[in-house]
Amino acid sequence: MTDAVPTASFHHTALVVSSLDDSIAFYQRCFGGELEAVLRDTGGPEIAALHGLDEARFDLAFIRYGGAVLELFQFHEPASPERVPTQANRIGDSHVAFEVDDVEAAYRRLLALGLEFPRPPLRVQEGDAAGFDLVFTSDPDGNRIELIAPPPPEPRPRPAMVVNLRIAAERREEFLELIAAVGAATAAEAGSEEWVLHESSEDPASFWLYERYADDDAAALHHDQPQLQNLLSKLGDLVSEPPLIVDLTTR
Repeated sequence: MTDAVPTASFHHTALVVSSLDDSIAFYQRCFGGELEAVLRDTGGPEIAALHGLDEARFDLAFIRYGGAVLELFQFHEPASPERVPTQANRIGDSHVAFEVDDVEAAYRRLLALGLEFPRPPLRVQEGDAAGFDLVFTSDPDGNRIELIAPPPPEPRPRPAMVVNLRIAAERREEFLELIAAVGAATAAEAGSEEWVLHESSEDPASFWLYERYADDDAAALHHDQPQLQNLLSKLGDLVSEPPLIVDLTTR
């Protein structure tokens, strides 16, 4: 049994800013979001009492980011005192956190927009946990902003190969027609990442094929391709010597 108040979800966090319009422009320029509402010259005695103030008159905006909202206040009465810089370990100090797909990419993009950072992104990891990447910056009023993301997945090994084919001179045109059909079909395969046929500049009978696939299933799918099977069924008559095949793994 708990005495906690039942809650449905986290709703919003609020920041006091010196200029509502400038802050709306900053947050939407840097972090997007949907501007849901802007309230001008609102407040009054009852609202003031809610905030523990003698009076309250302010402008207010709501920017939605997914399931949560960022609320921005610009107070006119009483006017906000000038911000005193504080350290992150001060009780009551707070920050806004945005989850992004890639912290490093977001960091570079925000640097280009003129934002300043105390240090580059950091990967934090405890034990065997996957951890997360994070970096901190600030808005124009010094409100701290965190960018956070799970680290990108480790590159998955992808099957690849290089094949050298020496084609009999009298079968060259037949080979080119067959391999062109294979290339056209391969271009339509979802798991085919690269398929390039090279012709030797010194030996017109020598062809080098480089191919790479997203995973083993994609490579197997390619191997079963009808156009490739047709080429393989005739390959013995097309080549002047056995093909050279080098299996590779791309990381």
